[in-house]
This record gives sequence, structure tokens and C-alpha cells, in this order.
Amino acid sequence: MILKFYNLATTLVFVLISLVFNNPVAGQIFYYDFIPDKILQQTAYDSIDINSDGIFDLRFTQEDSVATSLGNANGVGVTLMHYDVEFVGLAPSYDPSHFYTYKLISNVLVDQNAGGQLWVTKLGPNDAVRIMQMYFYTIPFHLGEWINNVVDGYLGIRLKINNQWHYGWIRMDVDQNANKLTIKDFAYNEVPMQGIYTSQTNSYKPVRVEVSYVDSLCGNMIGYERSLNSHLLYDKVYKMNSNGGYDSIGMVSPTAAPYFFDYDTNNVLNAQQYYVSAVDSSSIEWQASDAMFSIYAEIVINSNNQSILQWNHYTNQNFFKYYIFGYDSLCHKMQIMDSVDNTLNSYLLPSSSSLNHCQEYQIRIALNTPLNINGNLFLDTISSNIATTANQYQLFPEAGFSAQIVLDSTYDVYQFTDTSKANIDSYHWDFGDGTTSTDRNPMHSFLPGIYTVSLNVQNCYGFDSIVKQHFIDVSSGIQPPISADGELVVYPIPAKNSLTIQANTVISEISLYSIDGKETIFYGNFGKRIMTLDVSPLPTGFYILRTRLENNKEIYRKIIVR
Repeated sequence: MILKFYNLATTLVFVLISLVFNNPVAGQIFYYDFIPDKILQQTAYDSIDINSDGIFDLRFTQEDSVATSLGNANGVGVTLMHYDVEFVGLAPSYDPSHFYTYKLISNVLVDQNAGGQLWVTKLGPNDAVRIMQMYFYTIPFHLGEWINNVVDGYLGIRLKINNQWHYGWIRMDVDQNANKLTIKDFAYNEVPMQGIYTSQTNSYKPVRVEVSYVDSLCGNMIGYERSLNSHLLYDKVYKMNSNGGYDSIGMVSPTAAPYFFDYDTNNVLNAQQYYVSAVDSSSIEWQASDAMFSIYAEIVINSNNQSILQWNHYTNQNFFKYYIFGYDSLCHKMQIMDSVDNTLNSYLLPSSSSLNHCQEYQIRIALNTPLNINGNLFLDTISSNIATTANQYQLFPEAGFSAQIVLDSTYDVYQFTDTSKANIDSYHWDFGDGTTSTDRNPMHSFLPGIYTVSLNVQNCYGFDSIVKQHFIDVSSGIQPPISADGELVVYPIPAKNSLTIQANTVISEISLYSIDGKETIFYGNFGKRIMTLDVSPLPTGFYILRTRLENNKEIYRKIIVR
């Protein structure tokens, strides 16, 4: 039995463009709602471009003509328009000539496993319509699963975008006798190879994270709002590390209140940045919330020897004032002293006599709309760490540095260490040999001679310089370094035009890498005991030399090119 829909008496072609959709929901889920719903009756079809790339992906068909020798029939079908779109279905034993789409219910995971079913692809150039339902007048016979008046049935789909599968769903109604098909909305996961639940219209992204310092626990409390709890396995809390990346520091059960304590007492004197993600029951980790900083307060001394309480700006602008709290020794608790506009981040502390010798201060804010967690508004006040006068430091820069030899076998390489006071924004080193650096702690090699080294430092409050006369004294007559086992000699160090590698056996292979080992500068196979490399084109700096001998032993050396 082959059912075809040709020579349609009435053809309704709906070209679906973004103008007829609601605005898509931000996040990982791409969602469109048909307003009004697309209704197919009689001999009509509707072609759909799901990912708005100008190519129709699916065609839905409604037919009520004389279709087979069995008599009049109503049919609802779907056709795959190309090979980069598939649906969840199967060719049943009663009609192996057709594929039938499965009718999925709400909250079914559509992913590469297709809910335990099969993915149906396009058969060929002259592909037949795949049937959703067929109802015959003359005999009580239905084909497919979309029967008995389907309301909110879901068709599982996947389509290729940039040659990667994206999983999604289309929600439809089919009436009792397949006389009418209603297409309501659809969605797909914008992240390739990640599943989506039928009826899911947005990601499980946690929203509105707030961070409050808790004095009694010496740590930060991270509170947030969940956007959706369905299928949630746990929330995952991340904190920024020293390299600018994020480390997971804990999980929160969906049955627990959405907050987490960070007890890292080693970092309480620094502003910390956090975000929260959600992991669902299929182990898919959804898009994280926006990152949120805690507040770090400190006391500094300005050029007039005045104490300034300053803090980093809070990243959420859902408030209008910062509140200044100080520890009142008479009341033995933090008391409000003053308030400043949310555009400011510093406060001139008054004399200690007017504060009963107050030594501790804190910044707090009250949110315009407090974050409500389980009926508790305990995050209505966001607070900083406690800044004390014992930890105050100066604002204006004071330059200073030290240096030491870092390569025992090469007597002209020095590591410089900045010892300047105050927060420095920029550095300028002059090594006295015509070269400079803007690194904070540079490493530098010197030719034989005596050198005067200077350092200039600057921040937003001013600048300062220090000059150390005859600071570096490099003796002449440097010998090439020799390996401890006597197998390899590399010279000269530093190398300017050429580098000689001498071994006590045949050299099989030489490789030269960048100092981080990620970039290969030179590679070659050899069969001699002495080799010379031309390094004149290389930029000044440090490199790693790997030499493999004929006995397959590998020897590594750090070299310097000037």
C-alpha cells in the first residue's frame, strides 16, 4: 500500500520566516511559537524552515481525497526535504513501505538515542511522504500513532547546522479522524549533540546570582534563582581561579535552597567571582548564569596621610546606595556610619575619635528587589569583607627591585623581582645595555660587562623611579655548559648568530621549541656528532633544545638567543 499526495486541489504554502514568530528566548534553546497556530485542512501542505537558513526542512501534509482502492481516506503526513533533517520513527511490520513518526509526550529526552527509538532519514530523490496518521472511511483502520484526537503531541527531530546534529521537537494536534493538523511551536538545542526535552522552551540557566560576605563564617554566600526545576539533577557552583579560569567548588541539590557557602578563608581579603550552572537528569550541563563578584573592601593611605575606605564596584546595579558600616566599640557591633551613591567606590574615613576608635569597616548594599529564596529575604543585604586599619597600605608608588642569577651554568642570566610598594599599574625597566622591558618580573641576559639598572613604576596616583649604579657585573670568559654525564655540549650561550651542538655520539635528531614547548621552531634529522644551527633569524628570547642521540636518548637544554 503506497499513499501519495499529488495533484492537490488546494495548495496552501506558508513561508515561515522570523517575522511571524515570537522573539526567540535567549540561551541554549532556540524556540519559536506560531502565532496564530498553523492549521492544515483539506488538501493543504506547509513547508517549514526550522533554522531560518532559507532551505525548507520539513513538509507537513493534510489530505482528504480518494487515496487508495480502499476508499476515501484522510491522511496526515510529513516529508523530509533533504538529508540533513531526520525524525524519530519506524517502518512498522504492517506497512514496511512507509515510515511512521512516533508521537512523543511531554518531557521526553530527544537526543542521539531518540528515546530508545530510531532516527528516520530521507530515502532518496523521489522520497515518499512519511505518514503520521491515516484514517479510512470504509473500514475502521488507523495507521500510525497520531490517533484518537491527539492534543500536544511531539515529533522528535534533528537537523544539521554546520555539519553537526542539533536535537529538537515540533508540537502538533491531530483531530479524531485526521481531518485537521495543527502545528503549534517548535524548539531545538543550539548546542550541537546535546539533547532537549519535549516541551522545553528555555535552558535551565540559573539567573540572578548574588554574593554576600558572611562575617561569622568568614566566607561568601552565593545565592541565586533557578529558572526551571524540571529534570534538574543539581546546580553546580564555580569560582574564578588565579589564571582567570573557573573551578567547580560544589553542587546544590534541587531539593535544597539555592545558595552555597564558600568557606575559602585563604581568599577572604580578595574579591571573588562566581557563576552557577545547572545539570539535568541526562547529565547535560546548561548555560551558566552571569558571573557575579563579591565586594572586597580595603583601607589605603593617600598623599595627605588620610585613611580612605575603598572597594571594587558591585556588578549588579539593582541598588542605589553603598552603606558604610563601622565597628562601634561601645555597642560591640557594626553600626551604619554613612551612605554613598552606587557610582562611587571610595569613602574618606573621619577621625577615629568621632567613631569611638573604630578600627573595622564594611561595605553593604540593600537590593531594590531582595532575592527571595524559600521565602527568606536573607540576601537583601550584600556585604564585603571587614577592612581593618591594621591592613591599610599606601596609594602612591615607591619603586624597588632585587635580582639573582637563575642559571648556574650561564653566569649572565638574571631574574629581576619587583619589590615596589603600592598597587603598580605599569613598569619600565632599563638594563643599561640598550634593552628595556615592561614586565613586572623580567628575566634578562647580559654580555660581559658592568651595568646600571633602573626601574620606573606608575599608577593612577603618580610615579617613582629607582636607579642602581653598577648593579650587574658579568665576568668575561664564559665557558659553554656541559651536561653532567658529559654527553652533550651546547655553545655559545647566549647564541647570537649560530648555535653549536656537540655530542660524544652520533646526533640523530634536533628540535628547537618555543619556551612553552607549544611551537616547533626547527626540526631536522642528522647523522653527525657536531651540528651548527643558524639562529640569527630568531627573535631574542628563551628556547628549548631537544637532542636525540643514536641510542635514542633525549637530552633537553634551555638556550638563549640574543
